[in-house]
Amino acid sequence: MRKFIDLTLARMADGIVHDGKLMLSGFGTFDVLSKGERLGRNPRTGEDVMITPRRTVSFSVSQGLKLKINDNNEKAEK
Repeated sequence: MRKFIDLTLARMADGIVHDGKLMLSGFGTFDVLSKGERLGRNPRTGEDVMITPRRTVSFSVSQGLKLKINDNNEKAEK
């Protein structure tokens, strides 16, 4: 079972890297975002530092999952 999960996650990661997006119907969407160079601050020293451009992944929950979560939350409160 562990091997199946690892393989599935590896395929998902490959899809995100290759396509820049992975949509899981009824669950949500992973998107690759490009962040440009920007000025930041070292919290320890207060010194200004340039943060290099990079790519990161964001996740947006599907509307259907949000509704399920909120529906279950309302039932739990009753």
